[in-house]
Amino acid sequence: MKIIKKLFVVTVITSSLIVVPVLATPSINQIEQNKTEAEKKLEDANSKLVTLLTDFEVLKADIRNQEAKIALADKDLQKAKKKEEKQYKEMLVRIKYLYENSNGSELSALLGAENFGEMINQVEYMKNIHEYDRKMLDEYKKSKEKVVSIKKDLESGKADMEFMADTYERQEKELKTTVETMKTQVANFDVQLAEAQKKAEEEAKRLEQQTQQMEATLSGAKPTNKPSKPQTNGNKNETEKPARPNPVKPEKPQKPSNPTPVKPEKPSNPHPTKPSKPTKPDVSEKPSDVSKGEQIANEGLKYVGNPYVWGGNDLYNGIDCSGFTTKIHSICGVPGVPRNSREQRYGGKAVNGLSNALPGDIICYEGHVAIYIGGGRIVHASNPSPYPRGGIKTGTATYRTILAIRRYW
Repeated sequence: MKIIKKLFVVTVITSSLIVVPVLATPSINQIEQNKTEAEKKLEDANSKLVTLLTDFEVLKADIRNQEAKIALADKDLQKAKKKEEKQYKEMLVRIKYLYENSNGSELSALLGAENFGEMINQVEYMKNIHEYDRKMLDEYKKSKEKVVSIKKDLESGKADMEFMADTYERQEKELKTTVETMKTQVANFDVQLAEAQKKAEEEAKRLEQQTQQMEATLSGAKPTNKPSKPQTNGNKNETEKPARPNPVKPEKPQKPSNPTPVKPEKPSNPHPTKPSKPTKPDVSEKPSDVSKGEQIANEGLKYVGNPYVWGGNDLYNGIDCSGFTTKIHSICGVPGVPRNSREQRYGGKAVNGLSNALPGDIICYEGHVAIYIGGGRIVHASNPSPYPRGGIKTGTATYRTILAIRRYW
């Protein structure tokens, strides 16, 4: 009967030794796996946040530069207006002097000429005065109109950047929220992992105690070679002592023979190979036929005035910057232009600087792309504001920092 009880105890303890670790280990592993995944997501979110903040700083610098250009254009406009007003007033004074306050002096000058040639000279002189006034006035007007156009273009470009700044601010808030959430999750996993490890240690101690109990039980039921705890037969002085095992003398180790030392083989190439220099970026040469690029530029100009819609793909009802460049290239028989503005920056062939750009090339900014139309100008889908402040419009290529120029045709 005692043997049956002992066997039952052994069975129960052995079952607990087998089952409990199998249930405990995956829990810790799962927590560690979840923590690793959360840390990867946190690292990715941090990386995106750093990239966004870097891009945002570039955009802020562009906005500051644009504001400085607008302020300068405003000063030029005020100067042009003053020159126009001054010239107009001077012309009025001369007209008034010649025609209103001359008391017939002009007619007298003509009639008092000694000969016909002198009279012709007088007429020519008066004509020249009028032509000069008209010419100067026209020049000042054109100068003022040009400055007005430049200022309007600068303000339009600033509107594009302000729209992007709003987008970046929204993305920044979202990413910061994500980062904080992921940090909380990682911290929670650390707490869970600490609790799970604590429970595992407690469970291990419990199992160790059970094992000791099992060993004690087994030593009473079936003797083993292991020294058991001293047992008495009711007499304190009578204690069973384990028999001493006969010690076995260890064999003396043999002295190793003197092997002939083997010289290490020399490497076939003792001199390490120098790493090859990184290849230079692909710089495209001027193609022999530029008609395809001109076709792309002219096609893009057809849709000026149509609206901008973020994520849109309709050239008439709404499209965004990368959708515009992709769609225009596709219409002109140039497929394969990526849909994303960042991917467009690294596709196609590189063009070395704006001086080498041709109509049809894609001008890449941070988070924005446009089609070059020549003469330092671009056509692009800019922002949701109504045209001409937003929508598909033309503008100056250098209104922002150019990061790359790519040619897909």
